[in-house]
Amino acid sequence: KTYKKAQWVFHWAFAAVATTIVSGAVAERCTMTAYLCYSCVMTGFVYPIIVHVGWNSDGYFSSLRGGRLFLGCGLIDFAGSGVVHFTGGVAALAAATSFLPRPGRFNGQLKLAEYHVIFQTLGVLLLWVGWYAFNCGSVGRLVSNFDDADSGESLRDGGGLVAHVAMTTTLAAGAGCLGATLWSYLFDERNVILNAKQTNNGILAGLVSVTAGAATVNAPAAAAIGFLGSAVFFATAKFIDHLLID
Repeated sequence: KTYKKAQWVFHWAFAAVATTIVSGAVAERCTMTAYLCYSCVMTGFVYPIIVHVGWNSDGYFSSLRGGRLFLGCGLIDFAGSGVVHFTGGVAALAAATSFLPRPGRFNGQLKLAEYHVIFQTLGVLLLWVGWYAFNCGSVGRLVSNFDDADSGESLRDGGGLVAHVAMTTTLAAGAGCLGATLWSYLFDERNVILNAKQTNNGILAGLVSVTAGAATVNAPAAAAIGFLGSAVFFATAKFIDHLLID
């Protein structure tokens, strides 16, 4: 019963994450009533179906499914890169395309206050710290039976896996930060050395990218995933701007 309570809190938090991703895409252009209706649909119908398919032991794509695994291995999504963040991202893209751009968004007339970068950075740092709760909390328990494939030993201390997840999460975020800084310097029209907004987004791109494999990849792979994630983010952001999607 206690574990079921923990699972309830776990999915409550992840459902909230999938739902709130959309808020950043439609800020200033969506009424509270519309957002509440969307939140009810996302948390009550969309999220449960996606979670069942990806994480439940009977889910079609789940790696926990006994036999007949999808593509022979199933979907290994440790903490929700696809199940949570991709789901929220698709919903956010659909919402953004259904609204007109903010006045002046694509003609250079939209001026944002300089201090908004400070608040964005503060928000990213809070998210980075919160990501340890999401990824490390996805281990599920601190004491568990876990076989180490390299040593052949049975690890009953889940804390070791928690530490590994924290390490890979940190490396991916840092690599995403450096990657976004590099792409911004090389390809941004303003050609500034450090674009704080792009750097912040690179951190989030690295975190989202490694979330699926945080428990299964080693340190160099985690850094590579974060770095590549920042490249995908930068290219996608440019493409969406090209389509005039705000």
